[in-house]
Amino acid sequence: MKKHYETFRKIVHSVLIFSCISIITGAMLIISTNLFWKAFGIQLTFWGLIIFILTVFDINEIQKNKINLDNIWNNIINNYSVYISFLLVGLVLSLSSDDSVRGTGFGFLYYSIMLILFNTYIYQKSVEAI
Repeated sequence: MKKHYETFRKIVHSVLIFSCISIITGAMLIISTNLFWKAFGIQLTFWGLIIFILTVFDINEIQKNKINLDNIWNNIINNYSVYISFLLVGLVLSLSSDDSVRGTGFGFLYYSIMLILFNTYIYQKSVEAI
């Protein structure tokens, strides 16, 4: 059981680092005068903050040794439909002629792809930990 906790501890720390990089990069892009990059930066900052907050809660659960693999797998499977929805929203918005809307769309695309990749990685690592 200890192997599960070590695996998830490593995963959530990686996600925490990724979210911090997104927040910093997004904040730098927000000051851009280009509307596309400003909107993209807002998305990076927003999603980075959301992922950061969720990851902090995950770290608390890991420290309390309250990890339930069944719950994690169910959440991962259920989240894929949400991420596909984000992907579709991003595709529609990215087709806009307005730079700020297109930047928002690419922000959605970027984060939905990253979330799908991270969840796939987490699922793979959780299967290996068994």
